Amino acid sequence: MTTCSLFRSPQKKEVNLTQWSLEKISHENGCDSSTVTIKKEIGITEDELVTQFQDRLFNFRGHIFNIRWQYSMYKKLCENLGPNECLIHVDFSENYSCKHAKEIQAVNFGGSHKQATLHTGVLYVQAEPAPVPFCTKQKT
Repeated sequence: MTTCSLFRSPQKKEVNLTQWSLEKISHENGCDSSTVTIKKEIGITEDELVTQFQDRLFNFRGHIFNIRWQYSMYKKLCENLGPNECLIHVDFSENYSCKHAKEIQAVNFGGSHKQATLHTGVLYVQAEPAPVPFCTKQKT
């Protein structure tokens, strides 16, 4: 791992910051628990903060490399499609809450809101000048 030079050396002084964190919460029945993402105030030394930042930046660099490589291969495949070939790119988003434009207050409580899973996609065919977008929906 490479390190970058800082304007000044980090101190052992504690700083306060807000950070997204996963928390396990217990439900009222005492048996079930869930994991939720919350913003949390934490105290950390400057030295620890710099180390965590550099570690995350190093991992992010690998992520960016993967994105660029995947995009270049994806583009190459699209540009070199044969006459009997197609490229289908599909993604999905789970658990969208379905709501009415106007609803009574009682709908906000319990399991009244239905959920849907969306499968969005794009079809690339050599004969088509533009990609063909599509979406399917599955109610849960």
